[in-house]
Amino acid sequence: LLSPEQQPFPVILRTSQPLQNQEYLLYRKNNEVRHLVVNGALLTDEEDSVADVVLSFTDISQQKEYEHRLRELEIELRESAARFRLLAENATDIISKMSPHGIFLYVSPACEAILGYTADDLLGKSIYDLVHPDEVVEMVRATQEGQRKNKPYTITHRVRRKDGRYIWLETTNKIIRNDETQAISEIVA
Repeated sequence: LLSPEQQPFPVILRTSQPLQNQEYLLYRKNNEVRHLVVNGALLTDEEDSVADVVLSFTDISQQKEYEHRLRELEIELRESAARFRLLAENATDIISKMSPHGIFLYVSPACEAILGYTADDLLGKSIYDLVHPDEVVEMVRATQEGQRKNKPYTITHRVRRKDGRYIWLETTNKIIRNDETQAISEIVA
């Protein structure tokens, strides 16, 4: 609770200064706390004497609740990203995220042990540049079928390592769609 000299009206009278966007807490009888922004100013007459004090109160409780929830979500997001990084960076399988057209947006570090490429080598490159030429058409067909059915799908195919040798991989892909438009936003493999 504010002492009388801390309350907006006496502060403006004592300092003769406007009160701008000052935040206060209002404790209601039911123990509910409301957040208020107070603005105020002195009104003077022709002789520069105080005629009145004008105060405006804006309840920003909902905004404060949103800000609190946003901070909680940011913490959850950071923790989730850290868990993902821990899993992806320590997995022995390659985990990747690609555009709908097969461009690598993310590749886990396991790609170096399996393919000889660093993750940075693959970012921005097309998966189709690595797939054996005899299997590109089948891979495109399987991807289109997976997109149509909107179910995870598995493809067995050969991929060229950095040293030029081809190795067989089995890749399970999942289509990720935009919640609002249902357009394909990425493929996780």
